[in-house]
Amino acid sequence: FASRDDTSTHNGREGSWKRKRCGECEGCIRQDCGDCRACRAMLKFGGLGETTQVCSLRRCICQMNNVPQMRTARIATPMDHDAHSKELLKALAEYLQACGGDDNLIAGWNTKTETRKAGGSAGTCDTYFFSPSGKRFRSRAEVARFFALPNAPLPGRKQKQPRHGKTPLSPTPVAYASA
Repeated sequence: FASRDDTSTHNGREGSWKRKRCGECEGCIRQDCGDCRACRAMLKFGGLGETTQVCSLRRCICQMNNVPQMRTARIATPMDHDAHSKELLKALAEYLQACGGDDNLIAGWNTKTETRKAGGSAGTCDTYFFSPSGKRFRSRAEVARFFALPNAPLPGRKQKQPRHGKTPLSPTPVAYASA
């Protein structure tokens, strides 16, 4: 279910994706400030050029507001919220069907999208799903586990997939000769 959006491109390595800047927002158009940590590291400002970070004032606003799996964006007006919520619930229903459930499982559910206000991840959005009883879920996978669907992902870290053609090592029984 890991779909990629239009702001991502494959950079040549298996499973490795790099996000592209939109080139149109205020952050993309702005000039380097020359004062932030990233600018001080740039060769043109006397740095060693060891890092390739963009100026802290030139961060792409479209990238910061985009969460690829949920396709979430900053909500401008309350009217947009209803349409956005319907889109998220539709995506959740499709995900639950892929996990072996029914799209009627989420009848009466709603969503809430909040933009982080402070910290290193300020500007990114978090989407929460709420059951009719008010229980909050942070992800589609958490909802699938709540319904105990057969193909629901296990909790915890993402499980590594075996590389091309390789299978994980499994113990093989060894026959011992008795003396």
